[in-house]
Amino acid sequence: MVNSTLMTSKFLEERWRNKTLNLYHDFVNKNDMRHLLIVEGVALAGLLIMLFGYRFIRFAMFVCGFWLSFSVFYTFSPVLIRQHYSCDKSKFYAVHLVSSVMVGTLIGIFTASLYRFGIMLIGKCLGFLLAMVLLHTDIFQNISSYYIISIFVTLVALVTTALTWRFEKLLMILATSLVGSFTLFCGIDIFLQNNFSLLVISVLIYLRDAFLVILKHQFNHHHGNKKMVELPNFHDSLKPAHLDSMFTSIWIFVTICACAFQYFMSAKEMKNGGEICPLFSFSCCKKKKIIDEK
Repeated sequence: MVNSTLMTSKFLEERWRNKTLNLYHDFVNKNDMRHLLIVEGVALAGLLIMLFGYRFIRFAMFVCGFWLSFSVFYTFSPVLIRQHYSCDKSKFYAVHLVSSVMVGTLIGIFTASLYRFGIMLIGKCLGFLLAMVLLHTDIFQNISSYYIISIFVTLVALVTTALTWRFEKLLMILATSLVGSFTLFCGIDIFLQNNFSLLVISVLIYLRDAFLVILKHQFNHHHGNKKMVELPNFHDSLKPAHLDSMFTSIWIFVTICACAFQYFMSAKEMKNGGEICPLFSFSCCKKKKIIDEK
């Protein structure tokens, strides 16, 4: 009985690890020009909001809305899309990518159009990213319950969201610097392929599978089947060796530098978020000067 349980656990760990790495390899696929252009375009936008996120807060809202919804949909959608395109891998990949971009764009536009909602979403992005990074540290090494992991990610996101209402400028500078630099480094990761993007992909896939396991438990219970469906231990399934600690350290250092640059340079004299988009900033400033002169 014990040997059977160990074999099942190892099988689950191997299967979950393979799913995580397969999705990561799809993400860092640089052979598809469409995929490469989309990811690198978002990476360039990340560079912009990393340095000028608070000055161009509406643009940062769009990028964060796009980044969060694209990441979540990109991770969760294969479960649904494979039901229709399971036999045709090229069609599945195209539908997977295009649908993720469409969802990301729509949520991004909606986020940028509502200021307070956008501020709240940027705060959530900050919380999700912090939680996902913390889950890969030794502090959470012995935590295996997907309930605890789900609650932890949710609580961190709620705390950072609440703090944005009280310390808007500081939290927005931190959030845009962190999310912007992470987006930029994910773009670099496509070429270096040192598993940096696994910081987020691994947690999202684990939470996705946890959600599916909960649904399966409910389904089995409803039909009188008491068989338990388990998930592997998060840290056993994704060993720390998969992650490049040097690259992660550089990312944290760049984020700190970006925070300092925004606070002391690009957003020094700003009390509220600035222009809608950097492309319009010059024309907006020009019109404002003409009005002031009159």
